[in-house]
Amino acid sequence: MIKYLLLLVFSLNVFQISSQLVLDQNVVASIKWIMYQYSIPLNSNGFNCSTLAEGYIFDPFICSPSPTNSSEEIVTRFSPNGVNTPGTIPNPGPITKLYFPDLETFQMNTIFYIKDTTISLFEMFDQPENKKLKVFSLSVFPNLIMKDGFPKYIPFNNLYCSVCSISPYVANSALTHMSTLTWDGNSIVDFDQNSLYPNLSTIKENFPELNNFYSSISYMDNSIITFDTNSIKSININHTPARNTTISLGRATNLLALYFRNVRGSVEKAKNLNKLSLNYQNLTIWPPISWFSTTKVQIDLSNNLLAGNIPDYSSLVLGAFNVQNNPGINGRIPDYICLVESINFLNTSITEAPDLIQFDKTNFIFFGNIPQSAFTITGKNLGYKAPPPTILVRANTAFLYYVNGVKAGSVTLTFNNKTQTFTWYTDVTQISYANFNQVMLPNVTYNLGIFGTFDTTLTYSVSDFETVLIRVNFSILASIIVTSYSPINRNGGAFHIDGFFGSNPEITVSVYLDNKECKDIVKRNLTIDCNVAGPLTVGYVPLLVTVGDGSSLTTVKVDDAVIPNDCGEADKCSGNGVCIEKKCKCNEGYGGNYCDLKLGNGTIVTNLTTPSASFVAENVQFDFNIYSIQEVDSSDNVVKELNVTQWRFRNDTEGEITNLYYYLNVSYPNVTTMIQYSPKERTVEFAGITSYLPPNSLKVSITITGWLFRSNLNVLRVVFNTKIEDQVDECGDKLDIFGTDINNDLKYLRITKDKTVFYGSFLDRIMSDGKPTATRNQVISTDKETGMTLIGIQLPQCYDCIIDPNFSVLVENGGECV
Repeated sequence: MIKYLLLLVFSLNVFQISSQLVLDQNVVASIKWIMYQYSIPLNSNGFNCSTLAEGYIFDPFICSPSPTNSSEEIVTRFSPNGVNTPGTIPNPGPITKLYFPDLETFQMNTIFYIKDTTISLFEMFDQPENKKLKVFSLSVFPNLIMKDGFPKYIPFNNLYCSVCSISPYVANSALTHMSTLTWDGNSIVDFDQNSLYPNLSTIKENFPELNNFYSSISYMDNSIITFDTNSIKSININHTPARNTTISLGRATNLLALYFRNVRGSVEKAKNLNKLSLNYQNLTIWPPISWFSTTKVQIDLSNNLLAGNIPDYSSLVLGAFNVQNNPGINGRIPDYICLVESINFLNTSITEAPDLIQFDKTNFIFFGNIPQSAFTITGKNLGYKAPPPTILVRANTAFLYYVNGVKAGSVTLTFNNKTQTFTWYTDVTQISYANFNQVMLPNVTYNLGIFGTFDTTLTYSVSDFETVLIRVNFSILASIIVTSYSPINRNGGAFHIDGFFGSNPEITVSVYLDNKECKDIVKRNLTIDCNVAGPLTVGYVPLLVTVGDGSSLTTVKVDDAVIPNDCGEADKCSGNGVCIEKKCKCNEGYGGNYCDLKLGNGTIVTNLTTPSASFVAENVQFDFNIYSIQEVDSSDNVVKELNVTQWRFRNDTEGEITNLYYYLNVSYPNVTTMIQYSPKERTVEFAGITSYLPPNSLKVSITITGWLFRSNLNVLRVVFNTKIEDQVDECGDKLDIFGTDINNDLKYLRITKDKTVFYGSFLDRIMSDGKPTATRNQVISTDKETGMTLIGIQLPQCYDCIIDPNFSVLVENGGECV
């Protein structure tokens, strides 16, 4: 078995403690012993952190008041530095152990003088009282002694040792405690090779907590290093000179990065790598595609003996590809290489490159009422450097140019030595209807009124009239859009509106809420603030915003002046939770709006093709699916509908939280659904509302970006479907399925089957262009024969819209039938 060295990089934060507090006498004695043993010029007359550090170049302590003794302070970090010459530091007398019950980190640098080199600093610290000490950071430190069996008492897990000597070796008992191991090439580690390791040929790493391994081994040949742990994420081995080493990765399923230099051997069982660097390997075989992750990958195979054509890595998302100094590589650079951000083919025999630069298009037209921020220039072989002020999206293929709300313009840019002019224009035209006399006589002039949304900077013409001369009078309407508004109750008061209201500061503006004038108006391009007097009607009331000749009519939710708690009978959350901010937070093992249901044992079903909140419990499957995305008018008539059947899927798990992403396969708008779950209870924030999710709850987040509305009077509606059969309890009584508020808005649904409950919670808030605002959750329809029910969540005229319902499986608490 071989011994290793641990490197820990850390930061130091220092703060002062009141000089009136004192340290435990045993702690002071331990500090003064370290001062004497290692020539640390602290104040030998000190009695606390402040007085001990008097005159020192920096404060070596991190201290805080004792939680158990108001007159004492405790030391959590001690970071003394040595001096170049031994000073006249008083001898405090011998002690047998160091006493630091609250110390977490010990750091010491630049030690040149040691009074007694036979004493083991590690053994002095390894005492039952030092129950918090985890980190040693030692630099330029000779003559360290570590004995077999260390540590016995302290919870040691990190060792930083740079330019230091540990004798006789770093004990295996210490290595098994380490969470991070880095092999410092400047450090000295003594191996007793004559008696312990005369035939050493295999190094086996099986540290339960090992995350990162760095080695610059220079004294072993024909070795095998086996990493048999799922904790390892990064391996870096640098041999000087080159050595024969075989790397076996065993169970290393979470390994992300390999960096080898002068390692003459093979790599076995690699997979899911996103960084691979094999340099000076004498490598003759290309790494197989099975080694790599499906996310962005960096490959460096420079300075090897690779030959022939570059293999097909087109299924990888390559971020970097370096094969310089491989003279045997020849043939043509594959087209997929042109998508890579960084490439290097120096000193190869490559003879042919892909075709010349091409732009997919140079003229861009934006549609819709919301000012656009940017357009994407795409093409082939556009280069690897983004010409100012563009931003690189994907090397050689896509660059982003920000127009910052400017509706029309042009810009000349140079890509890969080719200069090109790009133009853009925003078309906000939306014609609602035309008004004219349907009986037309020859040689008579008529007035035609065309109503809708128009751009006042443009000249419009009317064509396709053959025999009649028509004089056109356009009704030009400003593009007035309301995207969100602040909460308001029946008492009225300050009211804030977000949207798009034009840039003219002198234009006439009026706002009417519930048919009452909102006064003291302050208008900006994207906001309006005003004050409206109460009383207002509780519920949904009209909001009319008029700017110049343009207007927007929508509805606003007015709350009651006092919103009652929604925590069940007597606000007791069924005796299984507490009422917090007017809602129930259920005790462990309970769920539902009023904590009246126990958590069930449902299994989450992952759908790889369609976003669906699905559980299987007691052989019954519950599904809640996204059905469609609709644009509806003020009468809830559907004027436009988006097909939501084709999705792309990606699984992105972060620790104990699983994120399932679904991307709708349409060119416009962008629709992303994320289904998230965790085996643990969670507290989540969305649109200013705190939700308490029980274990294995599904949180569904849908983001819609860039919907092109046909009218500024319309809104969006995301429609879900689920199957609801007849709901009766074991006594034959009908069960409530939908929980609604005073406005008949849906708060939750509960579908019961054999005491198993599929529970869905719907917030009354959504995010509209980054601002929380009210929404309407409605039961649209239920098919009596099939039980298929449609539920809609309404969104305003937002450019970037997000909704966030959640679902869980619970168990009905049955009672006795009477």
